[in-house]
Amino acid sequence: MKNHEKYSPFEILQIKGSFMYFIGLCVVTVVAVSFLVIADMRAIDILRPTLIDLVAIIIAFVIYRRKRQRKKTAILAWVVAF
Repeated sequence: MKNHEKYSPFEILQIKGSFMYFIGLCVVTVVAVSFLVIADMRAIDILRPTLIDLVAIIIAFVIYRRKRQRKKTAILAWVVAF
């Protein structure tokens, strides 16, 4: 966050929370894929959940960016939750 932008404490909490969710989702995806690789699963069986997780990661990053720009994110939050 840039210092010249004045966010309320609630906005700061939302921005940091959305960034932590994005990072957490990335970490969980990497761990899950590594376990699938260790389990010696077929590439197609690894690719399907990975692509679904990548879509969720992209949406989580979009939510983070929109919160920093003070735009609405309610619909995107519901989409990434499912």
